[in-house]
Amino acid sequence: YGVGKGDRVAIASANGYEYLVTFWAAVSLGAVVVALNGWWTQPEMHHGIGLTEPKVLLGDERRLERIGAVDGLPTLRFEDSFKELITHDLAAALPDTPIDEDDPFLVLFTSGTTGRPKGATLTHRNNLHWAQSVMLHGAARIAVGDAKPSGAARTVMISAAPMFHVGGLNIQTTPALQLGA
Repeated sequence: YGVGKGDRVAIASANGYEYLVTFWAAVSLGAVVVALNGWWTQPEMHHGIGLTEPKVLLGDERRLERIGAVDGLPTLRFEDSFKELITHDLAAALPDTPIDEDDPFLVLFTSGTTGRPKGATLTHRNNLHWAQSVMLHGAARIAVGDAKPSGAARTVMISAAPMFHVGGLNIQTTPALQLGA
């Protein structure tokens, strides 16, 4: 789909493996992930798409049916296309895309309580700062005796927060993946 640095890739899906792989694939290309709220109505979804002008939309059947057709926007349904996407070129190397700390990496949306939802753009620097602060907070707690190292690596993280939300994607999922959880 020709996705490259700065292009927006919209995701409308429930939490799942496909969401995470799509998220990291887009970020590794230097693209900006647009995390559409999976609970939105069709007009709200179209508003988010209109604000961000994604190059491609990926999602699960339930949300894509709610969105309906969007003129000129390639749309891929995880249930039909995901296996083909991840097996397209198994020998492909990761892209060597220069990514600056201040390049945008994610658009999350406000709740819209004072009007229509607004897109809040986060940069790679925002994300790195958050992940480092999580690690440093844990190290500080261990250093002062408030916590003890577990001795075993955590291999699973369970979260009920939706990935289209800052709590689910940027605060829990992204640092967990960066830390190998």
